[in-house]
Amino acid sequence: MRSKGISLNNTEGLGPIAVARERQTPSDTLVYSFTSGSTGTPKVVELTHYNCIQGPYAVKQANRNVLQAGHRVTGIVTSPLYYSGTSLGSYLWFQGAEEQRTQIVMGLPFDPSSTLTAMYQYGIKSIKGVPSLIYSMLACPTLQDLKAKGMVINKVILAGAPAGEDLIAAIQAEFPNAKVGAAFGMTETAGGAPVCATMHSDSDSDRSDCQTDDRSTGRVQPQWEMAVLAEEGEVLPVCTPGELCVNGPGVFKCYLDEPDLTAHALRGGWLHTGDVAEISEDGVMSVTGRIRDMVIRAGANIFPPEIEHYLSSHPCVCTCSVIGVPDSVLGEALCAFIVCKAECTPPTDTDLRQYLAVSLPQAKIPRDFFLIPDMPMTESGKVSKPALRLLYPELAKAKATRPPASDPPTHPASVACAQAYAKILYVPVPTINCHDSFFSLGGDSIRVAQLMGLLRNDTRVGPKLVQSCFKFNRFFANPTPDLFREESERLHAVLSDQTHAPSIPREWIKAAQLPPDLVTSLESLPTPPTNPVENVFLTGATGFIGSHILRDLLTRVSGTIYCLVRAATVDEGLSRICSLGDTIEQPLSETERQRVVAVPGDLSSPLFGMDPIAFGRLGHGVDAVIHCGARVYWVAPWQELAPCNIEGTKTCIRLASILNVPMTYVSTAAVSMSRRAVRDKVQMDGTHPLSWDPLDVPISGMGYTITKYMSEQCVKQAVAQGMRVAIVRPLSVLASSVTGVCNTDDYVARCLKASVLLGIRPDWDRGGLWCVSVDFVAEVTAALAVGKVPSPGCVYHTVDTTPLPWSSLFDAIETAGYTLSLVSHREWYERQKASIAAGEDNPLSPLGFMLSPDKYSGMRASEVPIHSSCTESVCKVLGVVSSPTVDKVQCEQMAMYLRDGGYLPSRGGIIVETPRCPVSRTQMAKK
Repeated sequence: MRSKGISLNNTEGLGPIAVARERQTPSDTLVYSFTSGSTGTPKVVELTHYNCIQGPYAVKQANRNVLQAGHRVTGIVTSPLYYSGTSLGSYLWFQGAEEQRTQIVMGLPFDPSSTLTAMYQYGIKSIKGVPSLIYSMLACPTLQDLKAKGMVINKVILAGAPAGEDLIAAIQAEFPNAKVGAAFGMTETAGGAPVCATMHSDSDSDRSDCQTDDRSTGRVQPQWEMAVLAEEGEVLPVCTPGELCVNGPGVFKCYLDEPDLTAHALRGGWLHTGDVAEISEDGVMSVTGRIRDMVIRAGANIFPPEIEHYLSSHPCVCTCSVIGVPDSVLGEALCAFIVCKAECTPPTDTDLRQYLAVSLPQAKIPRDFFLIPDMPMTESGKVSKPALRLLYPELAKAKATRPPASDPPTHPASVACAQAYAKILYVPVPTINCHDSFFSLGGDSIRVAQLMGLLRNDTRVGPKLVQSCFKFNRFFANPTPDLFREESERLHAVLSDQTHAPSIPREWIKAAQLPPDLVTSLESLPTPPTNPVENVFLTGATGFIGSHILRDLLTRVSGTIYCLVRAATVDEGLSRICSLGDTIEQPLSETERQRVVAVPGDLSSPLFGMDPIAFGRLGHGVDAVIHCGARVYWVAPWQELAPCNIEGTKTCIRLASILNVPMTYVSTAAVSMSRRAVRDKVQMDGTHPLSWDPLDVPISGMGYTITKYMSEQCVKQAVAQGMRVAIVRPLSVLASSVTGVCNTDDYVARCLKASVLLGIRPDWDRGGLWCVSVDFVAEVTAALAVGKVPSPGCVYHTVDTTPLPWSSLFDAIETAGYTLSLVSHREWYERQKASIAAGEDNPLSPLGFMLSPDKYSGMRASEVPIHSSCTESVCKVLGVVSSPTVDKVQCEQMAMYLRDGGYLPSRGGIIVETPRCPVSRTQMAKK
């Protein structure tokens, strides 16, 4: 089929047509095409004659190795005619057919059964479409009937949206010989012509192109340019996420009657796609999300595709989509819509939360889950998120209609708790049972802080009962109104029994026991190797301390650093490591990146999620193990953190025991602060891990500290069997003494941010902050791992024995240009508490009320037996040159980093001068 020409609605002959053709230029509009509208209202895209020439060329290039001379390939187009995939796409395919001997079947409204039947009838062996379209075809019963008749598919191209691993696996299961590829294009790029693609060939030399994961869309196609830009417009380095921008002759002319949208999309000489992507070192582009779909939850940017990636892997989930919905406390909350597989029993909200908790932090787990019969789609086959946002209010209202409670709370404290649940979570009081979980009702860690505030001021509960319920994170283990009844009765019994004494919970001892097979292997350890340390295994390399350890190791050893990273692939893991340029002194160079190997895995999984052969191979390839990784979550119970923090430590011990290589474990000095230590002023530095004596239990009831305490018990068992394990115990790890880069999410930074938010600073004039510079911790840890330590079973406290006055930090914030009013600790605390209770986005909300004047007033150096004489001695032996001391200059660097990085709130603290550019430590010292 060929076009006869262009009709100008003129019946007087061809003369005017010829004149009109002479007047046309390549920049004239030829086609008006609609975008899909998957993120909003469809836009009308004007494509020129020149744009439309690029479509056939792109198709030709994408298929250059598939179509051979003399071969005829038949394709099928199923999208609506007004959408670029057919109105222009079919035109492009027809032009491609003239040169590439391609036949097109078009005009069919999409239906899985009829589309499959047409493919069989016309001998179509390839299909291109969005993942939802492909999935519906695989699930259609007609497919099996046609396969029995000999239907074959040899090529599947996924486009328009990310595809889950389960879809790729399903395609390969149904058609083992099919090549699965991906393509990226937009209506704005010549009507969907591929800008980049993984197009496959039959030649061995191109076999690498046949491999794709669920986000990779291949390499840039001829005549196109591609870059990842920061918000300010500069080009970002490889493996760094940013906005994907493209340029080339196929870029559209404009949006019809939308000059502002056109200028915004084409700013800076690039077409800004609105997609978040990253480009690997070998030029493969991967889309990770949409900027418009980004959810800002409690100030954190969250991209739904990551959540959809893990949620879609649930065995009962057919398709899913995640959006942000308004929330009075968080700003936005996450909401997931799910279509279940027909053969599965629908999972509950609790089932889905527990499934996601294995792979995602709590902040990325949706608050609401809605099971719907069908996913609303645009005409192009993409999920319509605007339709989901319209659907949300009705579904949320229906879900809030709960039946009356069958077992309501009756104890006064439990009733008060249920009423607080109702106030915070908007759940009717009569529907709450005494065993209903706070989190199953929609609560999260930020709302826990609100809950504590309400219950502390309720006379039926009070501060003492609240403290008891949240001590050792009891609430997170049993977040129900009935907990308050149990604790109230327990406290009453304890007060009545003067002989009551503390004891170690049996579950702690059980959780800290090494597994029998590991104990057996430790009993027959091989002879320790004597070769120098060259290859090191490191956990936590993407964290604040771990990234600095990685940087230090690269200067100490000549071999490879194997970094455990939570990622699906090696490339994704390396991308996460290489994106740490803002948290270390300088980004990794190309030479350094070649010495870093990402090991995809998870601390919480047995053998890090690796098969035994791969795990054993890893153990035989390293000369030392540094275990710095951990899950740090302020208010989580130890049971929630145990899979990562305790089981991960056991797996690291198992890895080091394969060849009996030395291991360095990064713990926390908070485990040193026990009742015995404070009572007897015990010298802790240089000693073995603490015992199970109740007096040795850390005073801190935080779940994180408890897991570190139990992990040290695991280490103690390994040391007793002859393993060489050194323990490093930092306390508050502050900014780098070189750059001022700091952890923007720890409690020190949160205190500073909360103070700026309200424009006040507390008069903390007693004691100070036990802290240390991050580069000192990193240098000591790396030196212990690769050096010849006299007593490798020792404990080393990396902490400055002279506490840093809090006033130094607040003075630095004021030096950075903020005005803070000095108030008493009590007033500061009460105003922060009121801010949290009011639902403001207060940085201190996850900490609850840990900084109450009744609980926290700083500690004098003589009250806590943290010493560093053993650390100082080993530093001399190992040649450690960094200083643990955090001084005024470092505090000012840290304040400038927080300010210039946009981490400090804009209201409350008043900026009294124009923000200055960051200065070096040398420049600051000259002042």
